[in-house]
Amino acid sequence: MISVLLVDDEPVILDIARAFLERHGEFSVTTVLSAEEGLALLNEQDFDAVVSDYEMPVMNGLGFLRSIREPVHVLCSSVTEECDHAGPRKWKSDVS
Repeated sequence: MISVLLVDDEPVILDIARAFLERHGEFSVTTVLSAEEGLALLNEQDFDAVVSDYEMPVMNGLGFLRSIREPVHVLCSSVTEECDHAGPRKWKSDVS
């Protein structure tokens, strides 16, 4: 089972994403409502994948992903200059 941490400040989005990912039983999804909660949880628990919203209060998704110690694969669903500059060349991915 692949463990996934979902981070979004909108509970409805978290519920929909969790239902979508867990529907075939291949993913175990944990959700949190902020980047700060995500960072705290990552200090306690390991995840195979982290998926984050971009636009969140206090710390946006890229700030959150940059704060994670382990290399992550970044997928931006927002077309912003910041997302463009944080493209794959700056991030290591071990996704096969």
